Amino acid sequence: MARHAVPRSASFFAASALALTLTAPAHAVVYGSDDRVDLWQESDPALATLASSSTAALIEPWKLRLADDDSVRVVAAPLSAVDTYCASTPFLTEPTAATCGGVLIDDDLLLTAAHCLSRVPSCRGYYYLFGYAESASASLDALSRSQVYGCRTLAVSEESAPDSDTHVDYAVVQLDRPVAARWVPAPLCAGLALSAGQPAVTLGFPSGLPLKLDASTVLDPRAATLDYFALASDTFQGSSGGGVFDTEGGLFGIFARGTADFVDRGACRAVRVVTVPDPASSESATYAARAVTALCASGWPSQRLCGTAPRCGDGVCSAPSEGPDACPADCAAPVCGDALCETSEWDDCPADCGDGRPATLPDGWYCEPVWYADGSTCDCDCGAPDPDCDGSGAPRACDSVGPGGLPFTPAAPAPRAAGAGCALAPGPAGTGGVPLMLALALFGLAGSRKGGRSANP
Repeated sequence: MARHAVPRSASFFAASALALTLTAPAHAVVYGSDDRVDLWQESDPALATLASSSTAALIEPWKLRLADDDSVRVVAAPLSAVDTYCASTPFLTEPTAATCGGVLIDDDLLLTAAHCLSRVPSCRGYYYLFGYAESASASLDALSRSQVYGCRTLAVSEESAPDSDTHVDYAVVQLDRPVAARWVPAPLCAGLALSAGQPAVTLGFPSGLPLKLDASTVLDPRAATLDYFALASDTFQGSSGGGVFDTEGGLFGIFARGTADFVDRGACRAVRVVTVPDPASSESATYAARAVTALCASGWPSQRLCGTAPRCGDGVCSAPSEGPDACPADCAAPVCGDALCETSEWDDCPADCGDGRPATLPDGWYCEPVWYADGSTCDCDCGAPDPDCDGSGAPRACDSVGPGGLPFTPAAPAPRAAGAGCALAPGPAGTGGVPLMLALALFGLAGSRKGGRSANP
């Protein structure tokens, strides 16, 4: 079973107030200084409200524990376990649950990047979680079942080929139900005009971390094509699909692509720092107007975005005015097992609405579920011991380390004790290490089974 490693990869709108992240090919870079801040650190109430009310995290179901009392708990690796990051790297103790971000643009429509959906079979492969943020106590805010949404359908989506002259990357998903009153669609910019040097605010989930805010700068608006605009912003894997806002708090783009990533600094990984940004090799965001134009051209019924009111027979199930009883032509009756958790199924359809973590998976395990007790690979530093590390009654060295599935080598530091789940085989007397031939064999096995690293959205 191959392991696909994570690539190594005081005004609201003051240009120097913040700094965030992006990526499509899971790259990361900091422009100037890393100024990302948590929601609770933002002193401007308007920005804090905008961030908390319109931004959702795209999270794979197995990274959330749904309890019977409707509470929700995040089960994800801390950033420190993802790679050998330098001690100065911010947010090392925070969880890395999000794959991407999204921004609410209508009561049941979420705008994100199209490439974010390539990791899952369909848009139903994610939970869409509002409120994934840290409080002043440096812990995640309490979460409940009402903050978790599913995807009813993919409304529109487009991702240009890498060699295209123009490049767009957007998707609009319809949530399983209209959002609660506490979540508010972001206002869209009235016009497309941007200018080089224009300040912006970005919201997202860099490296999968809880919500972060950052200030960035438009480098090239690409006025001739208006497909995407180049940005100078601190960008990391997991920020794709996050919103980019103008100085009036209007949404004008979503993160789409990144540039060069982390660099080696001695024995640890450090974020690459850019002091002189180049528009030709910077981060980029797709204009939100591209997605809205496509949505309206498709005939999607949205009074807010397109001036088109829902009607029974338009092919879209528009709650709350429509449902299986009021409009069966558009709204099919709930079917348990279709990966869509309808509100009426919350209590009696665990297949769709129950805990997404396998019953046999330990509560603390934060690596890929299929790695646990797969019968062959000893996976270490996954938050809980792997039974594969105790084969044939003899201690066994690691085949891979951490949620990235990084190959273990004798030269690498021993896995961290907490949750390592490995017992390293002792070497010959006096050596204190793994026997050379065994170490080489394990390294070869790890290399052949892990395969090349694949970029996550």
